[in-house]
Amino acid sequence: EQGWLLERIFQRYDDHLAATEPVFHRLSADFHSERAQKEMALAELRLSDGELGERSVALRVTLNELGSAREHLARERRTTERLQAAMAGTEASAERLREELGETAERNEL
Repeated sequence: EQGWLLERIFQRYDDHLAATEPVFHRLSADFHSERAQKEMALAELRLSDGELGERSVALRVTLNELGSAREHLARERRTTERLQAAMAGTEASAERLREELGETAERNEL
């Protein structure tokens, strides 16, 4: 009778395994599918991270270039202001010279 009982226990165990095997296969397939999706997402994140790093470097370069351009423009503006001041001074000197020449010419005519 123990043999029959053991046989029945093993049969129920085999039936249980047969019934649960598709579930385990599906779960295993789902697990591997999710794992592949996670690995792909991680790869995309690493790629995005790399792109962000490259863009960050490019932005720093651009900011440095903009800073240099701003400094250059500031120097040009100061130079332009000095030139304009010098031209105004030159025009004032030229006007004074014209007036002096006119006065000298008038004195010479007398």
